[in-house]
Amino acid sequence: MRTLEQVLLNINNEDPEHTIYAERPWTIKSNAIVCLEDSIDVPSNLSYFLEIFLVLDVIEDLGSDSMQRIIEYAEYDS
Repeated sequence: MRTLEQVLLNINNEDPEHTIYAERPWTIKSNAIVCLEDSIDVPSNLSYFLEIFLVLDVIEDLGSDSMQRIIEYAEYDS
């Protein structure tokens, strides 16, 4: 398991069809996993965060890779 920060720092290396699940409350230190949606049993302490393609879109739209802005987007998206 990685932190949300580690996942976001390496977002360009992730498969755009995968989904991020992270432990709430979402912070850069939250535990997180990346997997195909519904492909594994996601631990009960993790919840849907965003799909990788959405994170990439947010970075493109905002012109920034600010992790806090991505977390805020995820909060409003859920």
